[in-house]
Amino acid sequence: MYDVNGVLVNNGENISFQEISANSGIIDWNCSGQASGIYVISIKHPLKTISIKCIVGN
Repeated sequence: MYDVNGVLVNNGENISFQEISANSGIIDWNCSGQASGIYVISIKHPLKTISIKCIVGN
């Protein structure tokens, strides 16, 4: 998990993944300790890396 400046703010703590199928799943991030703002989740797979933006509003 990175902030919009590319700074690592979470290395996997408070993040869980529930696989639904081989190509999908649910990511759950307990962001209660993070400031409001835009964050980027980087998901690494052996074939590619996917980045997903998320908004935290506390």
